[in-house]
Amino acid sequence: MSEYLHVERPFLGQLAVLGWSVVDQGQGMVPSDPAKSLRAGIDTEILLAGVPALEARHERIAVEIVKLAEKRQEELLE
Repeated sequence: MSEYLHVERPFLGQLAVLGWSVVDQGQGMVPSDPAKSLRAGIDTEILLAGVPALEARHERIAVEIVKLAEKRQEELLE
């Protein structure tokens, strides 16, 4: 089972539906160029720019991400 195909890629799709700007670099490699993922450096974990109206919706987005992660975990355990 490929973690990228069954976990990461679907999760990126769900984030896109929520309005996030998603950078999908595919599978089989370790990203080494921060510019490809819109980051200043490799050690930057997440870029919050590009999330529409983040200040007004950040809590709702966080809740939705947790729900999506829990749902996906349940699906994988079935």
